[in-house]
Amino acid sequence: MYTDVIGKLNPKTGKVIEYPTPYGERGTRDMFEDAQGRIWYGAQPYGKVGYVRLRSESEKAVAQK
Repeated sequence: MYTDVIGKLNPKTGKVIEYPTPYGERGTRDMFEDAQGRIWYGAQPYGKVGYVRLRSESEKAVAQK
């Protein structure tokens, strides 16, 4: 909640990958995933709502073309 990163945990390995939040929101909370795989969050101290969508390697390759 008091950092400007969102972590992705691999439960099999215990490894965590951290991704920076787009605007450096401190106070990110109340996260959930929708049907399209987006992770929605609220940043209450700033009155903001946003989402993060993690892309697979194949999606990244298509986006760069």
